Amino acid sequence: MRFAQFQLRDQGSNTVGFALIAPLLVGVFLAVVQIANLLNVQITLIAAANSGARAASAFDATLMEGTAEAIQRLANQGIVDYESVITRRTSQNGITFVEVKITKNYQIPWVGVKLNLLALGKSVDEKSL
Repeated sequence: MRFAQFQLRDQGSNTVGFALIAPLLVGVFLAVVQIANLLNVQITLIAAANSGARAASAFDATLMEGTAEAIQRLANQGIVDYESVITRRTSQNGITFVEVKITKNYQIPWVGVKLNLLALGKSVDEKSL
C-alpha cells in the first residue's frame, strides 16, 4: 500500500521537469541553428573569394572578371547584402597575386550582435609567371 501512495504523489513530476528544462533546450537549439547559419555564410564568402581570385588570375582575365565571378557565386547562394567585393593585384617576394576581399555585416537575431565577416581569396597571377 505504501508503494501505491508514493506513486500517486509522484504523478505530474515529469511534466514539471520538462517545463523547467524546455526553455533551456529551446535556447540551445536556437544557438546551434544561428552558429550553423553563421558558419554557412562565412564558408560561402570564402568560396566566393577563392573562386573570384582564381577567375581573375587566369592568363587572359581581368580583375573585373574576378569581381563578377565572386558576385555571381554569392548571388547563387542567396547572399546579395554584402558590403564590398574588392579585387586587386599584390606582390610578395617578386610573385604577383590576385586577391579578392569580401566583407559582410552579419547580425545575429534575438541577440542584436553585429559581426563583420571577412573573406580573402588569393591566387598566383598567371600573367606574372
